[in-house]
Amino acid sequence: MRPQIPVRSALAGVPGIRVEALADELVEAHGHDPRGTYARQFWLPLVGPSTLLTAGLLVGGLEHAPGGFWVDLARLGQALGVPGAAGANAKIVRTLDRLVRFGLADLHAGGPVPLLRVRRAWPPLTARQRSRLPSFLAASHPAA
Repeated sequence: MRPQIPVRSALAGVPGIRVEALADELVEAHGHDPRGTYARQFWLPLVGPSTLLTAGLLVGGLEHAPGGFWVDLARLGQALGVPGAAGANAKIVRTLDRLVRFGLADLHAGGPVPLLRVRRAWPPLTARQRSRLPSFLAASHPAA
């Protein structure tokens, strides 16, 4: 398991981040668009609505700017209905932290502007993740 960058401390007081695509040919070939039905039905109960919506906005931004773009964290939070300052405990920072913790994004905070690399496609749920779904959703999940 790779070490986790402490997202909350890395983004505390940072006005914005650079967003780029996290290339993964296997997941992109067999995965699911985070704005699609599979993500809404099966990933949503695991990551929560603000994380799902954030991913959708960021992936949409990558369609318009495939080379990446800069985003103001406070404005991103406002666009998602989670306003507040961009501190370590800001709702938008906690949302980005969830993307990273679930492996749906990587954060590289070593440069002058933090870089968030976002998956354009999400993998199918693992067996462990499927076991955490409500039973009616787990029963409707496609066979692995």
